[in-house]
Amino acid sequence: KFMETEIELNEQIQELYSIAAYPDLYHIVVQFGTVSSILGIITHENTDISIAAIGLINELLDPDNIAEDDGAMILVEEFINQQGIELIIQNLSRLDDTSEEDSQGIF
Repeated sequence: KFMETEIELNEQIQELYSIAAYPDLYHIVVQFGTVSSILGIITHENTDISIAAIGLINELLDPDNIAEDDGAMILVEEFINQQGIELIIQNLSRLDDTSEEDSQGIF
């Protein structure tokens, strides 16, 4: 059951990648507290899940996406207000750069 739940969580994270294509909707992401949820997943004990969440944040905060819509800055501001930078830095310390999977989350 635990493994099944993690697979479902990873699938949900992957589905959220589609939001990155619509920066004009970032205000809704912030409104529903999605940034906080994504940041909470970064600390997941399964590093594969954590890395998927970091990848999602990387995609959402891609400068090209942010540049497309002035309103997209609300996501950047929320990420900073939720101390996302600090959380990602803390999380990096538990990843093993000699592991191929973990190195994806580092780089």
